[in-house]
Amino acid sequence: MTGKQAVVSSELVQQFVGVGDTCELAEAEFTKQRMQGIRDRKDNPCGIEIGQFGAAIAFVATALPGMRMFNRVLNFKGEDVDRLKDVLQFYSVRGVTPEFEVAPHDHSSIAFEHLAEEGFRQADFHGAFVGNKLSGSVPSERVTVTVVNSSSEFDKFSETYLRAWEVDSRYSSAALANISFWRDRRDWCLYIARLDGQVAGVAILFKKGEVAYLANAAVIENFRRNGVHSQLIRSRLQEAFTLGCRTIFSHAAWNSYSHRNMLRNGLQLCYTKAIWRYQT
Repeated sequence: MTGKQAVVSSELVQQFVGVGDTCELAEAEFTKQRMQGIRDRKDNPCGIEIGQFGAAIAFVATALPGMRMFNRVLNFKGEDVDRLKDVLQFYSVRGVTPEFEVAPHDHSSIAFEHLAEEGFRQADFHGAFVGNKLSGSVPSERVTVTVVNSSSEFDKFSETYLRAWEVDSRYSSAALANISFWRDRRDWCLYIARLDGQVAGVAILFKKGEVAYLANAAVIENFRRNGVHSQLIRSRLQEAFTLGCRTIFSHAAWNSYSHRNMLRNGLQLCYTKAIWRYQT
């Protein structure tokens, strides 16, 4: 063998592991608050339930079995494999097949082995990005970003959110009901982006202690690739810095347009999560 091998200190490894754990717990808390808000609607029409199995948190929406974001397990680790059958039973009796998101940790291989034995296979990657500074890129002067601070602005936010995520008009009333509580969440800050004065996109900043999660950014199709998403990232990063957050992170599908925008605007890839789905 020629050349020198890079030596990575155990302290540095633990630092990255610690950041990963912090990010995963914050995302789980954000998801929990979102699901609890939907569950609290009259008669719980979406059939939301939340189960805790060791460190793993299982989310289920029995009325929305095909929506992966509402039927997934977060923070599943090798230490929790003895609870895996209980997790699967939790979903089975509700007629739902979950998806597992597994972040790197000391016993990842054990988690993978047990998921494979139960018929799951890795199907995708999801990138986790952290940032501690703004990039030197110049923001577009055509894009402005403002915080939602009135009922009328929240109405615009909600309408734009559904358009940007291309929610079928047949389900728009239910979808609006499922986000109606967002403005009242103390830990959430909602943003609207405008391109040349027209409402073009939305995003959320979730803050818990010294951790900030850049969540749920979306841009209406006609306005994409004009710097709207980038400015939503930059605005939330700047706000997180102002609030004194020590860990600022976001997620994006691997090699997606969002992934590339994260890198362009001051965030760096920290780790990738393995997405495991049941194979029929």
